[in-house]
Amino acid sequence: MNSLPVINIIIGFALTIFILFNKNNLGKNRIAKLAIMGVILIFTSSAIAEFIANEYGNLRYNFFIFLAIIVSHLTGYFLILFVASITNSFHNLKKITLLTVLITVIRLILFVFIEELLIKTDISGIKNLSNPNFKLYVILADIDEFIMSFYNLFLIIIAYKTLKNTPLVVDLKSNKTLYYKWGNIILIFSIFLYSLLLINTILLSFNRQNLDIIISFENVLSSVFFIFLSLSMMYFPVFAYSGKYEDLSPNDKEKYKSSALTNSSNLFKEIDELVKNEKLYLDSELKMDKVSKILSKPIPYISQAINENTQSSFPDYINSFRIEEAKQKLLTDNPDTIFAITIDVGFNNKATFYNAFKKSTNTTPTEFRKTFLKNKKVDI
Repeated sequence: MNSLPVINIIIGFALTIFILFNKNNLGKNRIAKLAIMGVILIFTSSAIAEFIANEYGNLRYNFFIFLAIIVSHLTGYFLILFVASITNSFHNLKKITLLTVLITVIRLILFVFIEELLIKTDISGIKNLSNPNFKLYVILADIDEFIMSFYNLFLIIIAYKTLKNTPLVVDLKSNKTLYYKWGNIILIFSIFLYSLLLINTILLSFNRQNLDIIISFENVLSSVFFIFLSLSMMYFPVFAYSGKYEDLSPNDKEKYKSSALTNSSNLFKEIDELVKNEKLYLDSELKMDKVSKILSKPIPYISQAINENTQSSFPDYINSFRIEEAKQKLLTDNPDTIFAITIDVGFNNKATFYNAFKKSTNTTPTEFRKTFLKNKKVDI
């Protein structure tokens, strides 16, 4: 008996218990936790399916085998969901979700065709390459594997770029820096893994002689990958991106429990005056650490004051000033380029500026200016 699937099943259930009951850096970010649970579900169902396939090779239409095949393309989606939840970048999630549903439907159709071909094919002669049903089975299986690998790779690259382009709102220290670096390394490794799977799929479509060896290697690599991926996601410093007090880890909250901030409105007035008068929002490298140092208040207090009085996170609060500044620049007679305005108002890249602007105004900077000029002509 192959012991790897059994070990992976145990690890899958252990990770589930670990995330449910262990203190981590996710705070109350339920979407981030849901994303991790999704990754663990894929890992565990794949292990159960492999165990069933090894022990009962002639068993078809088993729920776990079906589940493992159908959800295997969702690793990238759950990583996108995780990154979106910690960076508050949900603007493209609806489109990605619809695309994911479409991919799922396509793979379901392929799965039905593949199963029908297996039924029509004599099991004892299934590896007979002259069998036309088997040839078609191989082609459809390769197409399905290609879709799974390519789609995961595509979404993981988007997740990595989103994370990379989103600035931190606090300076990381000690173990938090390690968690941050490790999380990024895992994403890069994810890109490497699915690139490898994609290349293998293409190569195997031409030569299947070493199929068993390659599958065994991929299974071991995938097992190691999913374990480290789940652990790195659980301990990723979410607060460093969101700036939400509720996203602080239980350990960090415990430090300030005895001297909790009871009246946040007065502190928020100080923060608001400081940000407006000193125009701190124009600093693209602005973090809560700077505000905390100037006002001599702990970072959790700064976060709590902003969250409770604006119902928004620190990045959204600062970006609201930047967007208003950008609007004024866009409405001048001879505005600078979008990129120049992006840098002038405190954003460090155009993608972040566009996302923040659309989130605030429900339109793009270019469309905003066009609408203004159109209305101006009507008034004249």
